[in-house]
Amino acid sequence: MGAPKTSSLKWLTKNLLLILTMLGVVLGIVIGGVMRTFEPSQEVIKYVGFPGELFMNMLKAMVLPLIAASIVSGLAQLDGKTSGRLGSRAVMYYVLTTTHAVILGIIVVTIIHPGDPNIKKKISG
Repeated sequence: MGAPKTSSLKWLTKNLLLILTMLGVVLGIVIGGVMRTFEPSQEVIKYVGFPGELFMNMLKAMVLPLIAASIVSGLAQLDGKTSGRLGSRAVMYYVLTTTHAVILGIIVVTIIHPGDPNIKKKISG
């Protein structure tokens, strides 16, 4: 009878971050849905959205250093020749995917014109 309890507790501690993340997502969706029914003012929306914007900006600031650190760490474990070849491929892959994302972003912006007040008038009018 003691084994399942220990096994469940072990699983819970091992997956605590996943459980709390999923709980946060569900709570965010529920609270967001409830808040919409009250039709909050723009000031309240800004105050509620500020922590989320701050969190997203912190995540964006962490991405590039994490990518660079993981590439350097992985390459440090290889021999010189393989490291140089793999390093150049990784840098080339990163440059190509970034260029692709920029070109795709420019194409999409050119097609849909986000923030254009004329389109907003057509939709609402």
